[in-house]
Amino acid sequence: MAAWSDISRGKMEQNIPFCYKDTNKVMDLCQALRIYEENMMEVFQKTACLTDNGFAAAHKESRELALQQLGDTPGESKLNAMLSDMIKIKRQRYKLYNSRKLAMESSVSTTVAVKHLIDSKKICTTIAPEISGKSISTISQSNKKLHSIAKEFLSSEQSYVDTLHEIDQVYLKKINEGRAEKDIIPEADLVKIFGHVTAIYQFHFNFLLPQLQKRLENWEENPRIGDVMMQAGPFLKMYTTYTQNFEQASKMLEVWLGKSKDFAALVKSIQAESKNKGLQLQAHLVTPIQRIPRYKLLLENYLKQLPDDAVDRKEAETALDLIADAATHSNDTLKTNERQRELVRKLLDLENVDFDITEVSRNLLKEGSIIKLDDWEDKQYESYLYLLSDMLLDCAPLRNLPLNKSYKVRARIDLSGAQVFEVKPFDSFFGFCVHGTKKSVEFATKTCEERNNWIEAIDKAILEFENRRKSFRRSKSFTDGIEPFSNTSNNSPNIKDEEIGKKCPRWIKNREASMCMTCSIPFKIYRRKHHCRACAKIVCDDCSKHEEYLEYIPEEPQKVCAHCWKIISERNNVDAKQLAKNSLLADFVYFSEYSNNKKSCRCWCLVPQNELKLYVFKAPRDIKAKRIIDLKDSQVSCYNECEQRKYCFRLETEQNHIFLATEDKELAQVLLFVLSECTQGRHLHKEDLKHMASMGLALPSPTSAMRSLFYTKT
Repeated sequence: MAAWSDISRGKMEQNIPFCYKDTNKVMDLCQALRIYEENMMEVFQKTACLTDNGFAAAHKESRELALQQLGDTPGESKLNAMLSDMIKIKRQRYKLYNSRKLAMESSVSTTVAVKHLIDSKKICTTIAPEISGKSISTISQSNKKLHSIAKEFLSSEQSYVDTLHEIDQVYLKKINEGRAEKDIIPEADLVKIFGHVTAIYQFHFNFLLPQLQKRLENWEENPRIGDVMMQAGPFLKMYTTYTQNFEQASKMLEVWLGKSKDFAALVKSIQAESKNKGLQLQAHLVTPIQRIPRYKLLLENYLKQLPDDAVDRKEAETALDLIADAATHSNDTLKTNERQRELVRKLLDLENVDFDITEVSRNLLKEGSIIKLDDWEDKQYESYLYLLSDMLLDCAPLRNLPLNKSYKVRARIDLSGAQVFEVKPFDSFFGFCVHGTKKSVEFATKTCEERNNWIEAIDKAILEFENRRKSFRRSKSFTDGIEPFSNTSNNSPNIKDEEIGKKCPRWIKNREASMCMTCSIPFKIYRRKHHCRACAKIVCDDCSKHEEYLEYIPEEPQKVCAHCWKIISERNNVDAKQLAKNSLLADFVYFSEYSNNKKSCRCWCLVPQNELKLYVFKAPRDIKAKRIIDLKDSQVSCYNECEQRKYCFRLETEQNHIFLATEDKELAQVLLFVLSECTQGRHLHKEDLKHMASMGLALPSPTSAMRSLFYTKT
């Protein structure tokens, strides 16, 4: 009886009318047909053989139950008719089975069984034309293909998990055991080689593989895999980190295979004992890189065979999108890493680089040869521009030593607060000016199209940089605060009074002024021209006797005109004694513009409680501040490379980096806390600090990154 049931169920799939595209209806038809079979099997289990009347009664009862399961839904009469035709075929098979049992038990002539066999074959070839021919074979093949793809999913997943098991449970486990006996490789380097392959193995071994196995075991009841892959999709993004570090891991493995004989011997012995003796560890480690594209290919084939109205369609499409995103993310990571390495190679070819070339967020946007215009005279220089995502590098070609360098960085313009606009050079070239907060440089091209391309690229880079900082405010024109001049202009660029000394003005050519722009005295051979570093006016000796510290050139005092000196002096005229009465912080701190603190000086620093500014005085009773630093939108961090002081902090402003240091731990805590709160735009009061001191609470570090900032040098 069991053998007959298996044969019946095995052939059931071939008799289902798959001309219906709705898989729900097909499943209902399968279920109804199973109910007919199960009821008939129960009858045969109770009675070994049935008479003709008994068989007819059992058939009628089973048929009614099957039709009741399918339901007599309006518009589904064709489906009911097909079920009836299918039941007729099943009836002939059970009647043949019953006839054979009667022949064996009652010595009835087997010609009866032969007769029933002939009748059943005739019925099978004559009834239900809708389920015969091409419609059955075509849809049956489609269902078999879906099942075949699901089997391929499972078999490839099993093979992949075996490979992960080989990496994690064989290689990594035995290498760790070897490290316990002898330090053959540092743990940090071992982690770099294998990455988080353990997490990948656990995910596939404990979740994805069991889910696919369970689904294939119950394929007839639940023939789909899209939901399983959809649940696994978000977890596949863990492959991005593995892909990103794979090249470094491969190089690290090669280094230690050549560096440590014990490590190489252990890896070789593990390979000899493994199942795949022909594959080296490097071949195993590359397998996860190839897995995501494999999932994508299998799902695409699965969707090709899946009907449009299938239950699994939406989930399979969602799974494909998730896996495609993971694959794209991994590919983008590889491309980004390659671009980063190429950028580092280019920056290593430059001389006089004073910034971190390994910054991962920096990209190369545009590069090319260009003509640089002299700031003062009508001269031209050959130049090469590198437009990065955060700065513009003006480089001069090196003709002599060093031989391993091609260019020297002549000027660096940060894109923060920069502007770009057209200018008119002295000849037929097409010029533009890049105006930064610290530097202003003019360039020229031979064609108008080339100039427009550079302006468009630089302007786009500025916009994207400011948007990333979330503090961009687009001006109405490129020249807000700075008016580009023409060849006939004799006026200074329009620098607002509140911007004097804070940003670099656009330089005026010497040929554009024949007299002092302040007192109108004509320039002679014995009367030199001087540029005010604050407003860029061309002035005489008498009008440029003053010097002041400028925020965009903080290293040393700069020559300024009388007008700018008056504005800057009034801005810095603050009584330190009066300001200290209402300050959160008032103490001596070592102040420096240099990272090594060799040129640091002991200054009186104040932070008023109603202002987000740091006032720096040379002495506590000075009536003029040496520096006034705006703390808003700045960043404070620990600088552990200071060799002169125990506690050193770096304050990063838009213009430059400032270093503050002290030997007192308590003062360092207060300084760090106050500066961190002010840089984040929070206003503190004296009562806040007094309350915390009275409670005996240590002033906390404002961010988790600063919890270990305080250290004592030994």
